[in-house]
Amino acid sequence: TVGGISLVLVLSIIIAILAAAVIGLAAGTGVATKNYNDANSKLAVLSSSLSAVQATPPPSTATGTATSSSTLPSGTPDFNDLTNGCSDDPGSVTGNIYTSSFFGKPHFTMYCNKDTNNPALYSLFATDFSGCMDACAGWNSYNTTTKQTCVAVSFIPSWSILKNAVNGGAPGDCYLKAGQQSTAILKTANIGTECHAAVLLK
Repeated sequence: TVGGISLVLVLSIIIAILAAAVIGLAAGTGVATKNYNDANSKLAVLSSSLSAVQATPPPSTATGTATSSSTLPSGTPDFNDLTNGCSDDPGSVTGNIYTSSFFGKPHFTMYCNKDTNNPALYSLFATDFSGCMDACAGWNSYNTTTKQTCVAVSFIPSWSILKNAVNGGAPGDCYLKAGQQSTAILKTANIGTECHAAVLLK
């Protein structure tokens, strides 16, 4: 006996306590292990879902029409609408007649990729080739400061964009010309960008 208590009883109590502790520890460890396994499984499912979402491209929100590979490269301006077609099809436009709707309706013959001779009487921003020819007709109708008559124009479409004109030191996109002009003496512009000419029909 130990202190009046049977040694067997003491040992039995100790064994029972140790057994309970072992069982509790095992149970706690089992719960923790189960929780870990459950969490790990959920994480695997979420990771798989995230990977699937990332691999799926977002839906398109574009509303315009897709452009073809034949469109102009980015940053390349298309001046065809400003030049009555000279920019894209000069062969079909050269020699055609433009008739102004104003100032007595004078006629001009257009020459794509050509420049007229002589210094400019006046320069202005006409916006497009037709407006440039109209400006020539207007000069002849309203000019009272000089006896010179506008007989031709040179139009540079790139300079209808103000930034380009400023960079080129150009005071306009349209240049009214006087003096002798003819098809034979028209020249090819050497200004690094397209230029189109028109000569007043007499």
